[in-house]
Amino acid sequence: MQLFKRKPTVQMRADHRTYNVGGYWGDRIEWSPTDQFKTESYVHTVVGWKTPLPRVGDVLEGDFTRGRVRFVFSKVTPAGDPPDMFFGTVACIGYVHELDGKE
Repeated sequence: MQLFKRKPTVQMRADHRTYNVGGYWGDRIEWSPTDQFKTESYVHTVVGWKTPLPRVGDVLEGDFTRGRVRFVFSKVTPAGDPPDMFFGTVACIGYVHELDGKE
């Protein structure tokens, strides 16, 4: 299965932070309810509550079968109220297999 049709135009920042999908109330990132998470798309939307807020170029990782899928934030829009809430757009940048640690 191909994870994305084309490479994202946004790259990871050299000083990127890595965030994980999931978490607990008030400290969580989840897939947006409006995102159908279609496998033919490489762009997906998330909603989250994090301090500090992610920035464009930060990495989002999510568990997948026997490894982790990595995404890069291409857009982050603060919600304003509450101050730690944001909406984001992420693009798939690869898969890291848990056994060998390679992309």
